[in-house]
Order: sequence, then C-alpha cells, then structure tokens
Amino acid sequence: QQERGRVRIGVATRQGRQTITATLLVGADGAGSRVARFLGQHTNSDRVSALGATVALPRQEDNTYVRVFVGEDIAPGWFGWAIPSGDGLARVGVGSLMSAKVSQRKLLQQLIARFPKEFQGARFLHFTGGTIPLYRPIRTYGDHVLLVGDAARQVKPVSGGGIRTALLGAVCCAQTALEA
Repeated sequence: QQERGRVRIGVATRQGRQTITATLLVGADGAGSRVARFLGQHTNSDRVSALGATVALPRQEDNTYVRVFVGEDIAPGWFGWAIPSGDGLARVGVGSLMSAKVSQRKLLQQLIARFPKEFQGARFLHFTGGTIPLYRPIRTYGDHVLLVGDAARQVKPVSGGGIRTALLGAVCCAQTALEA
C-alpha cells in the first residue's frame, strides 16, 4: 500500500503478522514474487519446474560434451541436460513448463532409462530443484518498489540461467535505489 512517499507492507514473522513501512521495497523474492504481484505483474504463468542431480557416471566415455535432450515426452515445453563435471561426475536434469503438471523426478528417471548408453551405471548423489521464471518483459518498477532477479524475470531467455543477468539487474537496481 502506498502512503506519503513510502510503501507499507504486511509480513508474517515468528512473532506474528507485522506491518513494515519503507521508502523503497526491493522485490528479490523469487519466481513466485509477491512483490511482483503487488506491482500487478502476473507470476504464475510462464514458469518452469526443474530438477537437477549430481550423478556419478563411472563409465563415461566422452565427458567433454554437454548433452541437451528435447521432446515433449522427455521435458514438456523445456529440455533435459547432462553436463560433465569431471572426475566421473555430471550434472543431469530436466525441466518442464509448470502447466504440464508432471513429476520432475519421474521425468528424470525416464530420461536416464531412455538413454541407457549415456547413463550406464548412473548413481544419483545429490538433488536440487526449483522454479525458473521464463523471460518475459515485465514492468520491474513502481512507486517506491523495484524488482530484481527471478522476481523481475531476469533470466537468459534460451537456457533459463540467471546468475549473470540477476547480478547485472542487481547493479542497476542498486544504482537506481541510490539515485532515488
């Protein structure tokens, strides 16, 4: 809520619900950003659910090439990947549009099963996952409000990677905040 050169927001804390007033609210709250919704930006569309794993691949013949796997049966609306990490390890994963409503774990298991030669003897060591907002230009500012990172959909349009774009966005956000 806007009031006299400030923004007032309600937050839930361990002590209960509180109201905070600030001259600037920076939304760096991820792909499902509440701050983006506050600005009237829809965050529920155009998102990918992804699951990745560190995998031991003891029989890797060629560990120098990144492999990308595409197809609606592999990763609906997105893609799967295998990225060599060295020492018999690889980062393997899948992502699909959230609208596909499929189990990422099941897709990952199917990917491994579908390419037995590439993944022979694979052992899952560690899983990571999350939601990736697909790039779509949105308004990333409002009165006393700025968005950055996944909240601002600052991701690479092709791969969904976002560290570099979010850091560049953070620099612009910080400069704007200081000037304001």
